[in-house]
Amino acid sequence: MEMRQLQYFITVAKHRNFTTAATELNISQSTLSRQITAMERELNLLLLLRDNRNVNLTKSGEYLYKELSKLYTDYTHLVQNAQNIFKGFNGNLKFGILEEFTLEGMMQNVLHQYHKSFPNQSIDMKRGSFQNLTDGILDFTYDFIITFFFDISNLSLLRYKVIEKVQDGIIISRRNPLSGLDVFLPGKFKEETFILLSREDSKYAADGAIEFCKAHGFYPKLKIAPDLNTAMLWVEAGMGLAFTYSNSVAIHNPSMKFIPFQESDSIRESSLVLAWNTDNRNPVIHNFIKSYEECKAKL
Repeated sequence: MEMRQLQYFITVAKHRNFTTAATELNISQSTLSRQITAMERELNLLLLLRDNRNVNLTKSGEYLYKELSKLYTDYTHLVQNAQNIFKGFNGNLKFGILEEFTLEGMMQNVLHQYHKSFPNQSIDMKRGSFQNLTDGILDFTYDFIITFFFDISNLSLLRYKVIEKVQDGIIISRRNPLSGLDVFLPGKFKEETFILLSREDSKYAADGAIEFCKAHGFYPKLKIAPDLNTAMLWVEAGMGLAFTYSNSVAIHNPSMKFIPFQESDSIRESSLVLAWNTDNRNPVIHNFIKSYEECKAKL
């Protein structure tokens, strides 16, 4: 039995009239009559009592009409939902966002507009370390990650869009006398302790920081933090300084000060990116990328 036969039977049973049902279904009355007869033959049941003017349901027909109406409604809803998921209208997006960094500016606008355009989609967000984000985008824990380009540049499966280029610098406790500087002068910080991330979390962040100091004539005194949250807590406690960026949550902490680099200095590529895995088959990804591009084009 085909689903269209169920639809035909339900429509005839609803109207108790072949002419009205055929008009609603946009088929001929003879085609509709043949399909109902074929259904009765297949089920070995008499469903309708016909005469020249009226159509009535048998007891078996009444029972099937009641039960099949519910099933057919559920079926059409399931199919519609499946089609919406396939087209990316419904579904779920999972974002991994680098810990200690804010969603200021354009990404706030993109997410807001996307939620308005696709209200039936759920958007999950979770902060994570560099390593958590790269692991999560590769094993599909996340559909998108928001991180720095230097940490994903060697991952060939990923594609990305540059969100913005941010100002890099250091963050230091305001109790440190060097917090009075308005521009980072590397030579003045030779005796300070530099709090770096472990290479297990991000070898690119750690190695880049060390190379930066060496390029300015000194090897830094190091204190290794397991993650960004810990690094910022140590800075706040006055245990050292850390490299960071202008979109770090920590720069809004009144007990710490962000000191930007001079334009000629840069520790590494400081572009914040939206990245996704090309092997991820979540259909919602395409719609979000399209919305992102449309929003960015308006800026």
